[in-house]
Amino acid sequence: MACGGSDTENEAVAAVTDGNYSVVVTAQTEFATDGGTCGGASGTFTLTDGFINGTALSNNGFVFVINGDVDDAGTVDGGFAVSGDTVATYTGTFLETSASGGWSEATGCSGVWEAQLTM
Repeated sequence: MACGGSDTENEAVAAVTDGNYSVVVTAQTEFATDGGTCGGASGTFTLTDGFINGTALSNNGFVFVINGDVDDAGTVDGGFAVSGDTVATYTGTFLETSASGGWSEATGCSGVWEAQLTM
């Protein structure tokens, strides 16, 4: 860093906390393009060294496997899978002990998600 200046490229970003998180997924669309209904889900995931793994139970009775990656800036992206097939994708941002973002699937359903560290 030069005298009196700031080097924003090397400044530390807020740390993302590894641990167990509870997650709530909310649908903002009511009907899918295939005639089905859109629904939410709730569950848990573990964040370890930038990797997300967990499960959620949908309002429609499906069990989703949650997976994803978090980079050093706290940006997250991943997917919700059923029987090994990714059925929805999500993106968002972690800020220390919480996270939030949006999700969408090919059937036109979409919404938001929020997660909180459960300690």
